Amino acid sequence: AQQNIDRLKLGNGEAEVAYQNAASELSSIFGVKALKVNADISAFERIARSKISPDHTFEISALMSELESIELEIEALKASKWGSLSLRSQVDLPASTLDEKPDAMIGLIFSKTLGDGGRLDAQISALEIRAQQVQRTLEFRKTEIELELQTLDDTLAQMRSSMELREEMISNARERTSQLEDQLAIGMSTFSAVLEAHVSLFNLEREHLEMNGRIQQLELSKAALSGKVLKTLGLKLPLQL
Repeated sequence: AQQNIDRLKLGNGEAEVAYQNAASELSSIFGVKALKVNADISAFERIARSKISPDHTFEISALMSELESIELEIEALKASKWGSLSLRSQVDLPASTLDEKPDAMIGLIFSKTLGDGGRLDAQISALEIRAQQVQRTLEFRKTEIELELQTLDDTLAQMRSSMELREEMISNARERTSQLEDQLAIGMSTFSAVLEAHVSLFNLEREHLEMNGRIQQLELSKAALSGKVLKTLGLKLPLQL
């Protein structure tokens, strides 16, 4: 029993160190103390139980935005081949008297580069190659994320089913332990049988707690893929601070 207590104390110390490290990192990145973050576990559970499309994940959205930005830049460069037209207007008020009418002028200026040594075409070509790379990355990551989401859903379903079965086992173990304690009081059971029942119940409850923690980690992982973690926790992106 003393060895078990010592191991629990050691585990608690390690957890405290991990918490302090995470709290320090949270403060340095987001500028907020860990205790002020509202970590509502039920919110992540609701997100994890919902269907998330790979197209709506944070990473895919970022890649799509990057691709759109490159394509707009390509279109702008291609359009610059046609030249540019600018408008200039000017109004001169006479200084002598207010009765005189002002002079007004409007000018249109058209400019076009006749030759740049192929620099514009090279720039467009480089951007098109970059767009193709982003497109391939987008398609590859979309497939990967779709598989990740499917794996998470399958694993969570299995673990939740196991949790329900384990809860029933814990309920039966508690009832069995209580019965043995009552039998021990009237001499129909032994102390070793009662002790063994308590140890078995303890192990079941410990495994139940560990599995619940793993489920919450998977739910958080799915929420992270959806890009909803910061919003759920009430945090802003570091660049927005």
